[in-house]
Amino acid sequence: MIAIKGAGRGPVRLVVTTGVTLDAAPDEVWPLLTDSRMDRAPRCPVFAVGTPRPVACALPGGVGGVGAQRECRAEQGVVQQRITRWEPSETLEFRMEESDLAFARWVTGIDERFHLVCPAGNRTRLTRTTTVGVHGAFPTLTALAMSVGLKAVHRYVFASWRRQCRSAARGPRRIQAA
Repeated sequence: MIAIKGAGRGPVRLVVTTGVTLDAAPDEVWPLLTDSRMDRAPRCPVFAVGTPRPVACALPGGVGGVGAQRECRAEQGVVQQRITRWEPSETLEFRMEESDLAFARWVTGIDERFHLVCPAGNRTRLTRTTTVGVHGAFPTLTALAMSVGLKAVHRYVFASWRRQCRSAARGPRRIQAA
């Protein structure tokens, strides 16, 4: 889902929500939200035209919780975030504190929310909602362009996590000697 709120004059709010079902329990998915590396280069052409390609996210202090720092690295720079809600295996929320990525000049703030639900068995429904405050000369058009990039980022990260969950479910590979 993509929504642009306040379109017209002045700043607008862009809200992008994406969901995925992963073949892992919430307590197995949770660590991906705080310490993960993307496993492949994206095929989406949006990344070729400047959308920051995520590389990794981590907790620089090594410990999570409300007030802890979360850092996401992209090929083009870094986003520093502060955790505002920490409910292990259920909800993680954080707010961007600073970024050296090019989009930062048009952004008044970014809030992210990951919500995990276990619908049945050993599966997790993970929903990511990104809310971006956008300003500048043409905030509605800027938000529209950003929505395409954000949706691609959400899908790319989720695809990487889906592969990592499948790989973990298969367990370590056994190498046989010839």
